[in-house]
Parts: sequence; structure tokens; C-alpha cells
Amino acid sequence: MVLLWLRDELFEHGVLHTVQRGRKKPTVEAVRALVAALRAADPEVASIATWTSLAEKHLHWTEAESRIAVELFRLFYRDGTDEASLPLPEFATFLFVQCYVRAMAESPVKSHAAASWPTPESAIGPGAMSSPGSAPLFSPGRSASSPRTPASPRALALQSRTTEQAHRLQFVKKHVEVLMELVTGAAAGSDDAADVELTAEAFDRLSLLINGG
Repeated sequence: MVLLWLRDELFEHGVLHTVQRGRKKPTVEAVRALVAALRAADPEVASIATWTSLAEKHLHWTEAESRIAVELFRLFYRDGTDEASLPLPEFATFLFVQCYVRAMAESPVKSHAAASWPTPESAIGPGAMSSPGSAPLFSPGRSASSPRTPASPRALALQSRTTEQAHRLQFVKKHVEVLMELVTGAAAGSDDAADVELTAEAFDRLSLLINGG
């Protein structure tokens, strides 16, 4: 049985943080339009000059940001193409990942104070000490079922990583038709897209994002 998994390093180190703060992430629809425009010029490769021009139009990226994106892409994918062009299916996959928003950014965690223990509420009761937020040494309400001590930093880190990996998988599953469109050129939702077969060549071109073994 063949197992597939997402390449975590692309999400962790391959997402461009735009120079100008306050700018929204690229949307999937904006990337679709951009890749369609690149494919109209050449279905297989994108020239750096064309990419820079269209990135400004569709993503509102500066020339400097566009060139940083190219350098970042080449850290993850090297296939011997000349310095003036980019392999379009693989670069389109890279642009797809630029739309990803981390789970923590979508659902901010509670503040440290709210997640800490003991909480101010747990300190209210007979025998409570007078200092705000402190818990009584002995209280009728305290038992073996009282809140446990907080999880270790390592456990929290593992939980956060697991949550993030699941969130990445949901992102890819939600937009898988668009991803296939970016790689193959068949418009998502069209009859052509419905007939697209994931060939070995197409799968190889997804290797920037997906590993198998």
C-alpha cells in the first residue's frame, strides 16, 4: 500500500511573508487567475519578466517580493531550468501554498492567563487566600478531580504541531480540484477536470507538496 503525506517543510519554510505589513494573504482565486494568465503565455514555463508583471497585477506584490518568491521556490525545487524561467506546474503548486493560513492565525489561542492554572475562579471558596488569583491550600472544593497541572511545553508543542498538520491537510483537501487545475491546466469544475487522470507525470509534478512511499 502506498502512503502519501504533505511536505511539512514547504508550509513551515516556503511561505513568503510579504515585506509590507498589513497586506492580506493571496487568495486561491487570485492564484488561479494568475496561473491562467501565465499558462496563456506558455503552458509549461513562466518567464521571470512575465511572472513579475502578473504578480503585481494579481497579487499586488512588488518586484522585490516577486523575486524573493522565485528565490524561495528555487530552494525547494531545482530541475536545471535556466535562470530566466520557471517550470509552471511546480511553481503553480508553490503559489498554491502561499494561500495557506496557519491554524493559529485562523483561531487564535486563549491568552496564557486564561489557559493557566490555578485560575482566579478556582481560588474562590472557603479558606481562599486573600491575594487575587491565588488558590487556597485546603478547600472543600478541592479533590482528586480538580484541574490537573498544565501540560508540559513539549506536550503543548506536539499538540500544536498535530493540529497544524491536520489543518494543512484540510486546506489541501478543500482545494484539491483547484490544485489539480494549477498542475494540469484543466479548469476546476469543468468536464475536462472531471476526466483528468492523475498520471505518474502529474503526480511527479506534485512532489513539491506531496511525498509518497
